[in-house]
Amino acid sequence: EVMQFADVLAIVAAFNRESVHYKVIGGVATNLHGIPRATEDADFLIDPAAANVAAMKRALRSIWDDPHVDEIRDDDMLSEFPLLTYRAPDAAFCVNFYAALPYDSFDATTMDVRGLPVSIVAADVLYQMKRATLRYKDSADAIYLRERFDFAE
Repeated sequence: EVMQFADVLAIVAAFNRESVHYKVIGGVATNLHGIPRATEDADFLIDPAAANVAAMKRALRSIWDDPHVDEIRDDDMLSEFPLLTYRAPDAAFCVNFYAALPYDSFDATTMDVRGLPVSIVAADVLYQMKRATLRYKDSADAIYLRERFDFAE
């Protein structure tokens, strides 16, 4: 099942309330940069600092009353493979959290989406991320991003 955009906005609103340092990446970012495509998950690049992960957990708990959120350790994103996938109870989608260091090296922009400020990785950064993977849909996204923004190959 394809996730609903309102679900993403609910997560972003909770992140903004809790002052989570995040950047939307992946298929949702591709859509926000003007290239429509379906996606089954929401991907976020987050600052891996323990205080930020704690804020992320508060944000998730404000949306879903799920005790499993409390199992996420504040230092989980400081591991060797900093990826966390969360699926809320009865949700038709999952949320992926990636940490990258240094977090600030990933340029982002803030877009107003239905009156909500959304931090989204910059189009050129998203293009580089997409073209560096082997998945077909990422390769297609990279082509569309290159054409839309006239990026050099």
